[in-house]
Amino acid sequence: LSIPYMGVNKQADIDKYANWVYDAVADLSKKNPKAWIIDLRLNGGGNIRPMLGGLGMFFEDGVVSYYVDRNGKTEDEAAFKDGEFTIDGKVQTTIKNKIPPIKPKKIAVLIGPGTGSSGEGVAVVFQQRKDTKLFGTKSAGMANATNGFVFADDKAYFLISVASIGNKYKQVMPEFVTPAVEIKKMESFGNLPNDPSVKAAIKWLTK
Repeated sequence: LSIPYMGVNKQADIDKYANWVYDAVADLSKKNPKAWIIDLRLNGGGNIRPMLGGLGMFFEDGVVSYYVDRNGKTEDEAAFKDGEFTIDGKVQTTIKNKIPPIKPKKIAVLIGPGTGSSGEGVAVVFQQRKDTKLFGTKSAGMANATNGFVFADDKAYFLISVASIGNKYKQVMPEFVTPAVEIKKMESFGNLPNDPSVKAAIKWLTK
């Protein structure tokens, strides 16, 4: 299952993308897979809410992350509750056709230099999940929260990093997400069965 960049901000679009991911998982779950591969290698970021909103069935209840500012203050407590993704206790997406939680199964998450920003945030959340392992190469190194400013008569846009991603224990995570299993060989997106990261993930998943 590949989770792409999601550059959406309006709630209707957030819900649309979250349901797209959710329905894709629901369709695949009908085949009763023994394990899962989540591919974040082409996920350069965007809005994390539809990504995690669409993947809520994989997580048990509990806090998964925070944003931590330069003074160590935490905000935006991200969590899962009854399969819903929440921030500060507020459900972030409206899922139309919910399915029961997927019982704990092995999940391999693929990352690489194309995994950035919110894509890295999703990787950090999965990194804390039981029976989950990251494969690939180090991410882009943009695992942070950003804020943008428009100036020069709306002709220019300035984006700055305003906070770091913290794990569920409020510990600041490195900006680069490092896989548990490093795969140095070139990706093969056009032939996924022979992709080195996919092959390594399947080897672990089928143990």
